Amino acid sequence: MQKISRDQGLMDDNSAADEKRKFLDKWIESKGTASDLASRYPDCACEQATASPKNGLGPVEDTEILRYFYVSRSDGDLKSRKRLQPTPRMFDRAFKGGMSVVRLQHASREEVYHTADELSGYQKSLYGNEFGGILGVADFSALAMRIEYETEQRMCCVLDTPLDNKPSHADVVYNLPDIPREDQPDIRNRIFNSAKIPECYKTVDDVEDVDLKPFLPSKLKAS
Repeated sequence: MQKISRDQGLMDDNSAADEKRKFLDKWIESKGTASDLASRYPDCACEQATASPKNGLGPVEDTEILRYFYVSRSDGDLKSRKRLQPTPRMFDRAFKGGMSVVRLQHASREEVYHTADELSGYQKSLYGNEFGGILGVADFSALAMRIEYETEQRMCCVLDTPLDNKPSHADVVYNLPDIPREDQPDIRNRIFNSAKIPECYKTVDDVEDVDLKPFLPSKLKAS
């Protein structure tokens, strides 16, 4: 049997990680789905991709804190007064093309502000200034997303997915994309509880590291 040197083994590992990076960058560019990712690299293998040659930071550590911006009207619906506090439905995007989060350990205040500005602008373009904007943030650990399902497979992957002017961008993506729709509410509940969203959620007024008040829907500013 041919022996493989330690150096050769490291080269093979690095090559595999580079291939995962190439795939992940194409996945980002083409707005791929959770199914695309799991089909090519099951069991969250893409988490070990090398840092993006653009501006990436490399794999997301379990201990990192991730920030999700809770918006109106895509998450909470200020107009109909529904879901003004987060519910498990906030994780719907992870079943599809990924749930965008910010890696707070690495993000500058300017990047956090820029991200909020973009998200708020998008919501306002869809729903108008009165009801579109940011309601709050949820800050949770990457580890909370990596809990196991009954199959002993992890429910979610947390991927390094830097974007232009947002090097600290990451995505939470379901690792089990073919789960029947009727089972998805239970999975959302488990992840919601694992992240302790009711405890870690802050309204815009309670966020201290960056001023998000300019991104409130004007309906709330008036009140």
